[in-house]
Amino acid sequence: MLAEDISDFEIEGMSVGDSLLDYMSEEEIKKELEITKSRYEFLNNYKFGEVYNYEKFQNYDYVSFFVKPDDNKYIIYAIYGATIYQRKIEQCYLKQKEIFNQISLIFKDITPEKDTQQHTRYPTGDNTVRYFAFNLDEGHIRIECYNFEENLLDYEQEALLISINRYEVFNWLGGF
Repeated sequence: MLAEDISDFEIEGMSVGDSLLDYMSEEEIKKELEITKSRYEFLNNYKFGEVYNYEKFQNYDYVSFFVKPDDNKYIIYAIYGATIYQRKIEQCYLKQKEIFNQISLIFKDITPEKDTQQHTRYPTGDNTVRYFAFNLDEGHIRIECYNFEENLLDYEQEALLISINRYEVFNWLGGF
């Protein structure tokens, strides 16, 4: 997989720049946009909406997309693939490193960002997000593992999240 443009990368055969209508019906998209709308009220604008797809995927437990709600073509601006690693965070870190190594071979000239940060919603304890990011001209690719303390695991999911974002979405989300 050689690519310089983030639209050349795929998650489950889907890319940034594709029409979500190629993968879901308009009715399904509108329903999901309505369900997830309240999650982004804190941003004070509804520039993008998130759509989840829980079909049986080859590599991920689910995939989500960010689209502009008023775009009748529902062009994908960001795509996320998630795999749940509940109570298996070390396995998440191993898979994360494997994916990081694969992407590093493609972007030999890019110095990736690497960090572990406190989760913004739970700023104490062992609630962390460990990530690697490859910043490209029009967006970035991130590989994240979410780790939560035992007392939060009934509410939160420890997971591996791969994301392909145009900076427009990333900035709208406040850089997280």
